[in-house]
Amino acid sequence: MSIPKTFIDQVLDQTDIVDVIGRRVQLNKKGSNHWGICPFHDDNKPSMAVNQDKQFYYCFRCRATGNIIGFLQSHQGLDFVESIEALAAKAG
Repeated sequence: MSIPKTFIDQVLDQTDIVDVIGRRVQLNKKGSNHWGICPFHDDNKPSMAVNQDKQFYYCFRCRATGNIIGFLQSHQGLDFVESIEALAAKAG
């Protein structure tokens, strides 16, 4: 299945990474980023930054990084198409 890049861009434009990640990880705003405990390694203090303006996340300990599609793939175990479908369904 091929998804047009314009559709992917539209879904990403209508999706707020802080909203999606914030439903899975508790985030607190500090400065220009939202910080949370990284779900990709054994963590006990916030090491993952989520940047709302640039729509990406980055963990300063395990180096996990990406956009919301990559987060859903890693965190939820979804493939690329499933991630786009989940975001598109939420965006309407």
